[in-house]
Amino acid sequence: MTSVCYGHFMVEHYRGHHPRAATFDDPASARYGESLYRFLPRTLWGSLASGWRLEAQRLLQMKSTWSRSPLVWSTLGSVAMLGMPFLCFLGK
Repeated sequence: MTSVCYGHFMVEHYRGHHPRAATFDDPASARYGESLYRFLPRTLWGSLASGWRLEAQRLLQMKSTWSRSPLVWSTLGSVAMLGMPFLCFLGK
């Protein structure tokens, strides 16, 4: 999911969506009568925020640091892949 800048999916899908599926608290479930244009921004932003929140909770429980978080490394990979074309362009 890193290549499409959606690394938070690995956290949010299993630890967020599965326990909260089809509830008001689940950003990945459309609400009754909700249009795609209302749902899409809500799910994209809500899943991102929820993924980071869940990862922060996990790190606290495990008494671990952000440097050991796969979410951080996935995000850094996404940023690097997005920045690579700009660096190559500036190098010419």
